[in-house]
Amino acid sequence: MALLLQAAVAPAGTGAAAWEAWLAAGDFEAIEPGATELLGLVDRDLGAPPSVRQRVRGVYRRTWAGNRLVWSATTPLVGALATTVPPVLLGPGAVLASHGGDRGVRPIERLHLGLPVAAAPMARDALRSTGWAVEHVTPSLVARTEAGLVDRWQATDPSGRWVTLRWHVLRGISSAAADEQLLGASATATVEGVAVRTLHPGDALLERLWRAQDDRHADWIADAVHLARRAVGGVTGDGAGGTSGGASRFAARAASLRLTAEMRASLEVAHAAVPDDALAAARVALDGPAHGPDLRALPAPLGRLGRAVAG
Repeated sequence: MALLLQAAVAPAGTGAAAWEAWLAAGDFEAIEPGATELLGLVDRDLGAPPSVRQRVRGVYRRTWAGNRLVWSATTPLVGALATTVPPVLLGPGAVLASHGGDRGVRPIERLHLGLPVAAAPMARDALRSTGWAVEHVTPSLVARTEAGLVDRWQATDPSGRWVTLRWHVLRGISSAAADEQLLGASATATVEGVAVRTLHPGDALLERLWRAQDDRHADWIADAVHLARRAVGGVTGDGAGGTSGGASRFAARAASLRLTAEMRASLEVAHAAVPDDALAAARVALDGPAHGPDLRALPAPLGRLGRAVAG
């Protein structure tokens, strides 16, 4: 898996060695769970047998088409929400948007939209006006959400398409202070013709590394490398979207939210698989250079994944 990750995140034209080694190491028809999602990132000009090139391009096309369906189905709802409070893209949708609109590089099954708790009544009205329904609706849903007893709504449209409205940016952390910091630093963007907000690159990296604590597949590592390069900027020569002092900002945010240990653990696993300068810079900013991950001490499933990718 580490070889495929390295091929997937390598700058254009530089991933050939890792790609060729991965192809030679195993059965392309029996790849690991989560590996297929990485194929859309692999440079499609890298050498491979015709059958392999065809499959890689097929994965990209399927991902592109699937993501287009997700966006087109949810655009009316996002537009209705944006008339009052543009939602913040979270999860895979945020990662995809940060790739500059290339729909084929990162599959998303549903959009995760972050909103402040105060927007719950508006969100209910937007759902109703666009034909979406919230799962397990009760008369007290809005009141329970505003009281902090509900952290997300799962909504579906008549075709069965799902979207998740999240009332807290960090999954499982019901902290008004954290939400205020993260949402307050977000910026307005236009995606697929509708207004949304996107997290600061450093905050997007933090959100992705936090979700990695429970991820069982390694595709999140490619997300982490991409977001770290954007957050740190300049460190790897890939300064697109990066900002000055991005690593220190990321570390300061992690410290203020008391998530330094979790960020350190996720970065250790990611860097063991992909020794990337931006990951290293983010790790150093937390509390000094890494000495190699103690994979036995990491919580499951992060520890299991770390042992697997590190060999």
